[in-house]
Amino acid sequence: MQEASQRWPDCVAKNGRAENLLFYEDPDYGFVINGLTKGGSRQAGERTRVHDHGFIYTLYGVLDGHERVERYEVTDTSKPDYRPIKRTDDVMVGPGEIDLVKPFEVHAEVTVGERTVALIIRSKKAGEHMQGRYNVETGEYFESVGPFQTPTEFFPKR
Repeated sequence: MQEASQRWPDCVAKNGRAENLLFYEDPDYGFVINGLTKGGSRQAGERTRVHDHGFIYTLYGVLDGHERVERYEVTDTSKPDYRPIKRTDDVMVGPGEIDLVKPFEVHAEVTVGERTVALIIRSKKAGEHMQGRYNVETGEYFESVGPFQTPTEFFPKR
């Protein structure tokens, strides 16, 4: 799988939405298998938007490369468009490490200047429901749809 993942295309954000590679969607249970590649051309310290995945569970396994995973805690839910957050965790992850992101858990991934490849199993396909978006500096909160899905071969030909 690590060898095949070297041939997965780099995911590219479009119109403010991240991209996930879509390998499989189960017709009976609705879970999906995604891939995510972040090119080595990204600058070290470049962070994904701080977000949650809404109601879905996400199992995120790093196949190649390294990145940091930040976790956040919401400190105030008294207003619908204001959710200040504080960082509670900042961990370097690499090949073989697996992260379970529970529903509505606030997090971000931060590049360290190298290509990172992950295999993702989700309880439901992302991009078809609202997910939370958080501004670390201002506390602004809003919702938007998750990543768009690009059907891709799991084991692309050489």
